[in-house]
Amino acid sequence: MSRCLFVTEAGMRSGTMSTAETANALGRPIYAIPGSIFSPNSMGTNQLISDGACIIASEMDLETKIALDYGSLRLVGEQGFQSSSRVVSALVASPMRPDELATRLGEPVLTLVRTLSDYETRGVVERLPDGSYTVSQAAYRDYQRRAEAAGARGEKTPGPRDPGGGSS
Repeated sequence: MSRCLFVTEAGMRSGTMSTAETANALGRPIYAIPGSIFSPNSMGTNQLISDGACIIASEMDLETKIALDYGSLRLVGEQGFQSSSRVVSALVASPMRPDELATRLGEPVLTLVRTLSDYETRGVVERLPDGSYTVSQAAYRDYQRRAEAAGARGEKTPGPRDPGGGSS
């Protein structure tokens, strides 16, 4: 079974509802797209929502849930996160999930998922088993070396290096 269950349509007595029961028993998140209250094929889906399944009301809701649960993006949209070193600085302080990081930095979740995905590919951050991200050991050692060198020169401790090549 997958990490989570997305239900688009389900009758009350259906295989989908059996799968939803199993997902619930395993503690997996259940997401449901609401349907017409007049359709027998939406009764199960709407009941799941009534029982506490997370509502997927738009394509953006779907994209956000996929990005948070699977760490990957399906859509390409707004580009750029100019203060990328702020992401690394925040993760040096404490590992965080993308949604927590977005709240802390005041940035859109999807922008941070893109940034984290890019950084993970470059070896700057690592995804932990709980879905949070932390700075990789190599990036942290680089950060420490730069801080020590700056301290030896009597300079202000530099921020983490921007993985894009610059520094902040």
